[in-house]
Amino acid sequence: MKNFDVGYAYTSCMLMQGLRSPTRIMAFLIVDYPSWFGSIWHIMKRFLAPSFRRKVHIIKSSQMPDFFAPGFVEFLPDDMWGGQANTDEMVRNFIAERKLIEANRLSTRSTDRRGQELPLREPRGGTSSDLFE
Repeated sequence: MKNFDVGYAYTSCMLMQGLRSPTRIMAFLIVDYPSWFGSIWHIMKRFLAPSFRRKVHIIKSSQMPDFFAPGFVEFLPDDMWGGQANTDEMVRNFIAERKLIEANRLSTRSTDRRGQELPLREPRGGTSSDLFE
């Protein structure tokens, strides 16, 4: 646990619950966690609201079909259990998409009445919740 940071864990928990930015999560899966994760989870779960904690499921990879719609393995990276999507391609697509988003954000900076740039806000996008049944 030498690399574990409680402050980072707290911030991560706040983000997951939508307390720092709009978020909608129907289920949060922790799949095939390592043996040391139990002690970290013991700390992290205290930062979660009871309503969110009920959405967290600690499962084995073989239980994933219980949580996803049929055909979900087509969208899982091929380095995960049953995954069929090319991981390298997924990473390249993600990087290309982030570069496009950042370029658009920089080209559409807003200014106030005095001409000073306003702080950037994350664009609102779709959710991955449509993968859940």
